[in-house]
Amino acid sequence: MLGETGTHRGLSGGPRLEDVDEGAIDKSRMAEALGLSLGEHLVVWALRRLVARRGLDQLTMMEFKELCGPGAPQVLATFQGFLAIAGHASRHPVNVGYPGYVGLTMDERHLVALLSAAQAGETDRFSAHLRFMSRPETREDLGIAANGLAAIFAAHGLEFGPPAMPPTTPRALDPRSAVALVR
Repeated sequence: MLGETGTHRGLSGGPRLEDVDEGAIDKSRMAEALGLSLGEHLVVWALRRLVARRGLDQLTMMEFKELCGPGAPQVLATFQGFLAIAGHASRHPVNVGYPGYVGLTMDERHLVALLSAAQAGETDRFSAHLRFMSRPETREDLGIAANGLAAIFAAHGLEFGPPAMPPTTPRALDPRSAVALVR
């Protein structure tokens, strides 16, 4: 799995939500504030928790159960399988933000965009993201895993939105934003 082979180091300086009780956060409001659908928010949030905790924890399981109901174990297993294949297929170590960071790393954006294209059935955009993100010999496996995760998310009402527009002016990369290098 992505989180089991990577490292995670917390860095100070970025915006954090760690002082907020996670149980008190309205997930749909949080996702909206980040410009993400609830499905996209779940992918990023769970990815960060899995990397930070180096595996599955109770809070992640409870979150999937709350959002997916009785199908949560299958959705979570599909998610973990997707992450394992994505980590193996990646052209480079995957940059994952730390839990509580308000923003997305470029790799998190690419994962969400890949899943969005899969769920929308946009084959050209899906193929472009596969080519950009993965080594040639791993593309087919990553494509199958992404389509499977997008489908099971959709079956549980977790939709991905249209791709977000890139910023109009380039910004300097803040080295504090991407803190976990995963392979």
